[in-house]
Amino acid sequence: LVASGEWWRLLTCVFVHIGLIHIAFNLYALLSVSSFLEEEIGPARYLAVFLVTGLGGSAASYLLHARVVSAGASGAIFGLIGFAVAYFRREGSARGRDIRAFMGRWALYAFVFGLLVGADNYAHAGGFAAGFLLGSVMELREDERRRRAPLWRLVAGSLALALAAGFALLLKGR
Repeated sequence: LVASGEWWRLLTCVFVHIGLIHIAFNLYALLSVSSFLEEEIGPARYLAVFLVTGLGGSAASYLLHARVVSAGASGAIFGLIGFAVAYFRREGSARGRDIRAFMGRWALYAFVFGLLVGADNYAHAGGFAAGFLLGSVMELREDERRRRAPLWRLVAGSLALALAAGFALLLKGR
């Protein structure tokens, strides 16, 4: 479907789940790995990280095995994990080390579980990579309070323009 021009499916599939067990596991994982993250980076940035990493996971899945149906938020959840690993690595505190260790365990368990149940580990890897990149460039919260993150605004603005251009191309193709 994506190959036939329905590019929005790369993002909307993040919100579609295959059964109650699938959504329950993703909700549990989401609460476990990100309950503190929204407070740390703020709701707008949290939403941006979730959406961008979900899109990154879907894009990786599509590029690496396009014929497989991909559904669920696990690419975005892995993105939040990757984000936290990179973000708290830069922070350098004991709390940051504990968070990175917790996230590493979650990523390992979820990846192995994904292998056992045949989950889309391409989406997991793509989401993690996108999150790690975002966590590497997003200004730390305390630094952001001192000077309002011009790099993050540039990145967010560029992503917003890219999404708008993509949607414009989709609408033009109709």
